[in-house]
Amino acid sequence: MVRDNNDPGLASTIAVPDHAADAVCGTLMRVRKHEGLNVGRIESSEIDTRILLQLTAVRRCAHLERVEPKDALPGAIRRIADKLSVTDRVVVDAELCLGLLREIGPPGVDLDQHYGAALAQRRSSLARHWRTLHEAFGAVDIPPAPTARAVRGGRYEVPAFVALAKLLTTLSDPGGSERDAVVVIGDAVIDHILEVDHFPRPGMSMWGKDSGSRPGGKGLNRAVALARLNLDARLLAAIGDDDEGLEILHYLDSEHVDTSLIKVAALERTPVTTVVTPADGDYSSIAIKKGRTRLTSSDLELAPIRHAITSAAAVVLTFEQSDSVIEKVLEIVGAVNDSSAGSESPWVVVNVSPPRPPTQYMRDHLAVIDYLVGSSDDLARLRPDLPDGAVAEALLNDGVGTVCEIDRSQCTVHRRGLGAIEVDRFGTAVSNVAGAASAFSSALTSRLVKNARPAETADFVWATAAMATLIHRDAGEHPVESVPDGMPSEASIDEMVESTPVGDGRGPDADAATPPR
Repeated sequence: MVRDNNDPGLASTIAVPDHAADAVCGTLMRVRKHEGLNVGRIESSEIDTRILLQLTAVRRCAHLERVEPKDALPGAIRRIADKLSVTDRVVVDAELCLGLLREIGPPGVDLDQHYGAALAQRRSSLARHWRTLHEAFGAVDIPPAPTARAVRGGRYEVPAFVALAKLLTTLSDPGGSERDAVVVIGDAVIDHILEVDHFPRPGMSMWGKDSGSRPGGKGLNRAVALARLNLDARLLAAIGDDDEGLEILHYLDSEHVDTSLIKVAALERTPVTTVVTPADGDYSSIAIKKGRTRLTSSDLELAPIRHAITSAAAVVLTFEQSDSVIEKVLEIVGAVNDSSAGSESPWVVVNVSPPRPPTQYMRDHLAVIDYLVGSSDDLARLRPDLPDGAVAEALLNDGVGTVCEIDRSQCTVHRRGLGAIEVDRFGTAVSNVAGAASAFSSALTSRLVKNARPAETADFVWATAAMATLIHRDAGEHPVESVPDGMPSEASIDEMVESTPVGDGRGPDADAATPPR
């Protein structure tokens, strides 16, 4: 590919570099003095490379390749270096021994010398083959060749490493796979699970069963559900660096959920929740967050976080977060909608649980939300000033694309300008099962991402079947003790749909076209 070398590369489009860019640049420049960048050299070097291994883009690469960050580091930097201007790429490729020219094999260049052990040797090769190296990368406007002495210093070397550090501390993904990703913004907690025959009446006590502790949280549940539906799930949550936080990270890794966006707060505690599950399945939970780490709106200002949100295929947000975090997410996605990205903006699925009236700022940004999901009780608590039957219509009038009202294993879909869709073919007497809403919203998100179009009747039926699959499984004699462990697979959802009669009680306009986004 022919490239104009006047094009400064992606790094020039980033207005504010990450606060860690200077430290990353300094580490890279120390690494290049010690034979360059590869796993063997990193492990044998006395240079502290922890700041490189903690980069979001590097941890993302490690997740995708199922390797340790140290093994992913060279490949991640190679892919990000490809986003630099040609001259910057030529310099960092040689000085870090990235090997970008190994497959190209430019004529007259001894690559063993070009990627040799001594930095002076690599600089000499850069100066001697300056034009050939640029042409190998497709440049047409090539600056004058410097001497080996002139390569070092401010004209070429420092700007190249500054640009690379800027990208490394800004991007959340090294290779463009973010367009297939779903970013879930919600809590990751440790659930302490208690089983009882029934809830005691006021003033009474009873025996219960301690079923132990499991990773949970509405955000974690949805991320696991998405991963089980074969989506690239990335969880944005806050945990402490305690044993509970470590348990959550191990669990998410075992479920193939990307943890590169998770905030691990030093010397802080991970949130916990007590989940009380009576025999009738109507659970209740008590979240304990005071004095424990949480996401803040400032966390969402970090460049890799913003990049992950704006470049995702879908964003799933729960009301577990503070008002300021919810507002910031809507603001970030709204800015994408208002930009030239247009149809490339992510789908936005919001779960209004635990419910509370939205702030005025949220109400002003409801048009960002494509699908709002909640039970009839959840929706009623969003707008306590309105009668229950008027809440969905008010939300639509305020700009929400579609409202999904879910109760038991039933769903009513409210759409602006179209009749409601009633999905009621997976009947159950159980009214409240932990994780049911997670299963529904994750299945709906799966269909949105994989079909790349607004949801149709069959998609809402499939999402309701996902909820019903979890409810039916959880209503047996041996309920699922871990909420995320009960999240259904595609095959189990398909089986629920196929084994249930089609008489779903849909409204008269159920098959009408869904309005475009």
